[in-house]
Amino acid sequence: MPAATRCTARSRPPWPTIRSRAGSRCRAMKGPSCWSAACWSKLGADLRYVGTACPKTKYDTADAEWLAAHGVDVRFRASLEQDIAAFEEFRPDLAIGTTPVVQKAKEAAIPALYFTNLISARPLMGPAGVASLPSVINAAIANKARFDAMHAFFEGVGSGDTAGIWEDVPENKESYRKKYAARTKQSRNAVDSGESVGC
Repeated sequence: MPAATRCTARSRPPWPTIRSRAGSRCRAMKGPSCWSAACWSKLGADLRYVGTACPKTKYDTADAEWLAAHGVDVRFRASLEQDIAAFEEFRPDLAIGTTPVVQKAKEAAIPALYFTNLISARPLMGPAGVASLPSVINAAIANKARFDAMHAFFEGVGSGDTAGIWEDVPENKESYRKKYAARTKQSRNAVDSGESVGC
């Protein structure tokens, strides 16, 4: 599948396409993201963001340029903060990523798939491999009603420190957090400045 090929309504691929509602959006991240994302886009997915912890290499260049030319924000060496910010900005119908991104999506009642074991582990070479993607992605997007039902069922049980069922209201540990954050920052600064840090 050449990176420069774009499937349009006039030139449909010989494999199933990813169904998308008006305004349907997906996001991808990590690993061979550009290549996988280009496959998804050519199958009909409306991608807005691709983030990868990997550096840009000559192997990613063609797909990264193709994605960028089609309006996808491609980030190499992306941080978790950038991935979460992209999730918040685009609020996709499906998030594909690592555990923290999938967790963030599920907290927001948005279907999500783990990239490593559900996408990158698939053999995508050839039409048979690529043809397996639409069924996985469409099935995940179709589960939105289940996420909404779960979200409604667990509404009011709290989040963060107050998540769950408690006999008493959990104590606010903000002072401990500030103290720990200051200690971590001090340690990080010592490492950054080349000082030895003992255990």
